[in-house]
Amino acid sequence: VEVLAAASESELRELGLGYRAKFVRNAAVKLVAAAEREGFESGAAYLLSLRSRPRPEVISALLALDGVGPKVADCVALFSLDQVDAIPVDTHVWRIACRDYDTSLSACRSLTPAVYERVGDLFRRRFGDHAGWVQRAATPPSPPPPRSAHAPTRSHLESHFPPAASASCPHSPPPPPLPPSPSPRPHTPGAPA
Repeated sequence: VEVLAAASESELRELGLGYRAKFVRNAAVKLVAAAEREGFESGAAYLLSLRSRPRPEVISALLALDGVGPKVADCVALFSLDQVDAIPVDTHVWRIACRDYDTSLSACRSLTPAVYERVGDLFRRRFGDHAGWVQRAATPPSPPPPRSAHAPTRSHLESHFPPAASASCPHSPPPPPLPPSPSPRPHTPGAPA
């Protein structure tokens, strides 16, 4: 994190970050400042500390970073910070919520912060503590984005920003197993499928 904070925006652009370079650098600067303010040895240590905090506090800390909105904050919280009840609300989650849990949501004209939280609460009430993983399993996978000719490769990034030994980040534990799917019914020849 400190290496990113110390890099110039132009250096980050050269790595292929494009317009995101400013956001990445500013976020790194804010993470280093938060680490210093809260007494952590590094920005990475501060980020890891978010794993043990309540979800609303984690989301608030992430939303304070430039370029991070509610969905990205929930994605980072769910996939990187062990916040298994974070619900990233996208089009698919919105449709599921409207169709299956609260048809009155269809009348909402936009996804305001209150409506966004309401959708997440529907999933949390229905599926409990691991609702984030349930919503992930319920939404169709996205196709991989095309690889840009300007996108940095891992070796390119590591040559410019070698991994710091002290900033290693252990992987999150795997999500809890989903209940087994019901067995398919045997098809009887001549019967409708």
